[in-house]
Amino acid sequence: MIEIAIDSSDIIKTLKKYKVLLIAIILICTLMAIAYSIWGTKYYDSTSIFRTLELENVFIPNINSEIKNYKYLATEVNNPERVNMYSFNLLKTNDFSLKTISKFNLVEYFEITEIDSLKIRDGALKKYKEELTNFIYDEESELVTIHVMSKYPRLSFDIVNYQYELLNDYYKNEYYKHKDVLIVFLESRIEEVTKKKEEIDAQIMSYDEKNMSFELNTKLEVLLQNYFKIYQEKITTGINLQIAYTNYGSASNITRELAQKDSLLSTQLALFTTNTNNDPAFLSFQDVPKHILTQSKLLHEQELYTDLISYLRLIHESAKIDRLRYQEVLDIIDYPNLPGLHSKPKPVLTITLTLILTSLLSTILIYNYDLYKRNNQH
Repeated sequence: MIEIAIDSSDIIKTLKKYKVLLIAIILICTLMAIAYSIWGTKYYDSTSIFRTLELENVFIPNINSEIKNYKYLATEVNNPERVNMYSFNLLKTNDFSLKTISKFNLVEYFEITEIDSLKIRDGALKKYKEELTNFIYDEESELVTIHVMSKYPRLSFDIVNYQYELLNDYYKNEYYKHKDVLIVFLESRIEEVTKKKEEIDAQIMSYDEKNMSFELNTKLEVLLQNYFKIYQEKITTGINLQIAYTNYGSASNITRELAQKDSLLSTQLALFTTNTNNDPAFLSFQDVPKHILTQSKLLHEQELYTDLISYLRLIHESAKIDRLRYQEVLDIIDYPNLPGLHSKPKPVLTITLTLILTSLLSTILIYNYDLYKRNNQH
């Protein structure tokens, strides 16, 4: 085979020789690219970037064995990496996907013709996750990207915004659900403690009515006054009895009367020491410790539960107010834009690349064709 030297002038001559064919090829391919750009299926993409703000502490009630020690332990969830990854995983869940498919009737968009409902669901989920949406989590920046590409610019834009709506609703519902659990918990504790206090109040009233001795301070004062009054009289009677016995003898009426009075006073003093009649209306020195202990116990419990009810009601009101303080947790770094005329494939880029590639390939093919003919002639 005879080798033929190739230089730029040789290429230019060849192109001039086949310029009509070259122009025709380039023109046809360019027209095809223009037609594809105009009538071909276009895909519009909408993108947005966000991060999830730190969530507030979640208070979980922890009740100790003693009812007076109600405490609330904070569970930390303020981990940026954790909450951003959680948002990213939420976007990919079937729950979020199916809500989006239902919201925008994507079964019809995907042109799924299956009859079986499960196959329709699975087919729509697959196309939604593989063809329509793309969620990206950047571990370094801890940012989440939502990318949607569809045949309609408004659809892409709306689907991106709907993801934010789903996330906001989810976090808001979780916030309210947790606060409602705390509020219900506090309400049940308030009801429980109030019932217990009412039982104590009833015990105090019942004890007071039964023993007629709940006002111990007054009763004890009366007890002492009466006791020492009788005790003083007993001493006086005893002295008078000794005088009468000395002066008149034991058989005299005065001595006998004083002896009877002294015996009666001794019996009365004994009753002050021990309540031998078991009369709840009468308070003896023997009954004082028991009544003081019972009274102190009941009054202490009444005070404890009264303070506890006030404390729980304060926390309950604070929890109800705190429930109204929900703040958005999504920080949108790059808001989605309506794609408008920006579509894929991009018309200008498609036509330009077609023109360049067609010109290059046509030149190579025509030059090789001419070179082949010349080699055959020799």
